Amino acid sequence: MQKLVLLVLFLLTISSAFAQEFVIELNLKSGSQYTRSYFSCATIEENINGTPFVMNWITNEATTFSVVGINNDGYIIDVTYNCFDYTMFINGTDIELQNESLGKKSSRNYTQKIIGIPCRLIISKKGRVLEFDSELLLNKMIENENDISPEYVSQMKSIFTKDAFKGQMEIAWAFFPENPVKLKSKWEVSTQINSTFIADINNIYQLIEITDSSYTIVGKGKIKTIPSDNFTVLGNMAIQYDLKGTIESKTIVDKETGWVVQANYYQKMEGTATIMKNGILPAGTIIPISLTQELIETK
Repeated sequence: MQKLVLLVLFLLTISSAFAQEFVIELNLKSGSQYTRSYFSCATIEENINGTPFVMNWITNEATTFSVVGINNDGYIIDVTYNCFDYTMFINGTDIELQNESLGKKSSRNYTQKIIGIPCRLIISKKGRVLEFDSELLLNKMIENENDISPEYVSQMKSIFTKDAFKGQMEIAWAFFPENPVKLKSKWEVSTQINSTFIADINNIYQLIEITDSSYTIVGKGKIKTIPSDNFTVLGNMAIQYDLKGTIESKTIVDKETGWVVQANYYQKMEGTATIMKNGILPAGTIIPISLTQELIETK
């Protein structure tokens, strides 16, 4: 009889855990600071006229988020980069080191100029970027740089536009459910990235674990570039991308604040890049391309 009673109590406890609903969202405090470290490794593989071309892009960022106010839209935050470093390898050659060895400025000369410069961010409780003063960072990088190339300015604009930052942030944070959820509940979130190309992302998330201090959420989704007549300009080439693929994630969220404690993302895309005719390729060309990206985020 005692075993039967214990079994019934156990089943009631499990049933209660599954029935309870949770509101999962950002719950930040004005005057408080939160940190985010971000490491990403992206690999792009192309085949140009039978010649393999592999580019590895490694990014390392550390930021502090200082909540300076709260309004009806969400949180008013000053974002400060403590570290912003990236390295690009093309077929195994470190492009930054190569530029430095030739007496040219590397990208690090520019990105280091934004360290410690706060810029304004407004983000909703559900992780949606409503406003970001990215122009401040871009202007800081290129000020007093009379010899900076238009190609590099274009590259930086693709990284520091509001839409590019919004996409990067929302891949990591726009997983919050609009309504209260139960353990094992699923919900759908759609967002968009806009940097080298514009793509729609549609994710299905599930709350798989609850502890005293955290929620664990996993996501699986699809990503696809949006058909457009617009081309991305890289150097002297105009390129149009047609890519699609999948994205998977696992995120641990602090129960009290909604802040990401740890997150892992994996993205894979395949398709083509169409290069318009130019001085190097008079007829233009279509290149098979694959892209993979792994991202780790910690607080």
